Amino acid sequence: MPISAAAAAPPPVTTAAEASRARLSGNFDTFLSLLTTQLQNQDPLSPVDTNQFTQQLVQFSGVEQQIQTNSLLQSLVGQSNATSAGSALSFLGQTADFNTNQAVLTQGGSIEFSLRVPTNAVSAELVVSDASGREIYTTNADRAGFGTHQSFSFDGRTTGGSVAPPGRYTLTARATDAAGAALPVGVGVRETITGVDLSQGEPLYLTNSGPRPYSQILGVRAP
Repeated sequence: MPISAAAAAPPPVTTAAEASRARLSGNFDTFLSLLTTQLQNQDPLSPVDTNQFTQQLVQFSGVEQQIQTNSLLQSLVGQSNATSAGSALSFLGQTADFNTNQAVLTQGGSIEFSLRVPTNAVSAELVVSDASGREIYTTNADRAGFGTHQSFSFDGRTTGGSVAPPGRYTLTARATDAAGAALPVGVGVRETITGVDLSQGEPLYLTNSGPRPYSQILGVRAP
């Protein structure tokens, strides 16, 4: 037996604001009905205090205004999300610097790390560790680049000369000043944005290392 188009159609979607407005309308109708009945049957020698009715009417009006405000705020949030989505899509195909020291090494590929060593550093050691925390490669940062942004490419070659397998790797930078005190080093990862995931509310930028939030982006450059 064929199903008619009317029977197959899904029920209309009711928003929270619409449901609240419907409940408020029903309560208000009930209130007016009770008010009318009470006024019709009140004692003429002891009439009902109208201040109570006035206060209840004001409360109904306030609730209605709040529902309308919430509805408008939801509309603004939707417009803001649409604008964010459009802005996120403009990052497709561009290279971004992410504020993280972890990235995924693909087969035959490399990881482009970026770092900024303080100007007063006398040395900076770079250590690459695998997912288990084992240090597999160690080198020194270029002293001529201290105080500026410099890059470091890890192609999977270990200190011993072997090739590390694909996986997630971490770069740790250890800088010291003339007195031997440790100095902070800014470390980032430079990756190409290959896609944008808009299903989670906040846009997530897809790279070889997986999804990354907007909060990790330090800068974006043309390919």
